[in-house]
Amino acid sequence: MRLYHGTSGERLKAILERGIEPRRDVPGNFARTLDSCPDAVYLTDCYPFYFAVNAIDDADPKPWLAAVLEIDTATLDPALLNADEDVLEQAGRGSDGLPPHWDMARRTEHYRDLLRTQSFPWEESLRLMGTCSYLGTIPVEAITRVATVDVLANPYVAHIALRPVIALPNYQFCSKEYRSLTRWVFGDDDASDAPFTHDFGDGMVVQDFQWPPAPHRDGIVVTDMRRGHEPGF
Repeated sequence: MRLYHGTSGERLKAILERGIEPRRDVPGNFARTLDSCPDAVYLTDCYPFYFAVNAIDDADPKPWLAAVLEIDTATLDPALLNADEDVLEQAGRGSDGLPPHWDMARRTEHYRDLLRTQSFPWEESLRLMGTCSYLGTIPVEAITRVATVDVLANPYVAHIALRPVIALPNYQFCSKEYRSLTRWVFGDDDASDAPFTHDFGDGMVVQDFQWPPAPHRDGIVVTDMRRGHEPGF
């Protein structure tokens, strides 16, 4: 299975030297809400460019470069794969027996702390919201491809990537669109102009007329790590 990790271009060099490491004591990208588990690396089959664009820091030397790494899960330790605490919190509302007066932050904190000691079905986490976690460092050898996007040169990708609210309903109704965006950026043959349509199933496809159906690929660089290539910096 191929999963993806979104990050900033600034972090790419270190990742390709040491692997994708948990953040440990480094502040997370969403600290304004609640920090993620410090021992986890987060993976997705749907929203890597959302996380990549959000990982860019204005203080970075290149504050316009987003990066997404494709991961071969067959090379990972299956015992370290786990759910995403956000999925556990959202899926468990009203049925998990937690105190009803707890707000979303308190509930998420509870599940975040449980990830360190308890294993949850990561495949179910992916099925419900397209995200999961890995409790350890993802080795460089597990990275199969890297896509970098200059979001100034290609605002199309940034615009679409930042649309979703990462939640169970968004994944249910819009996951095909965002997975297609990933395939299109990586240049996979089955992508065509799919990122710019909404497929609701049962033959109902709605075209998004805000953006051209076949935008240019300026600012996009895809590197196949399996061929011994390394992205330029």
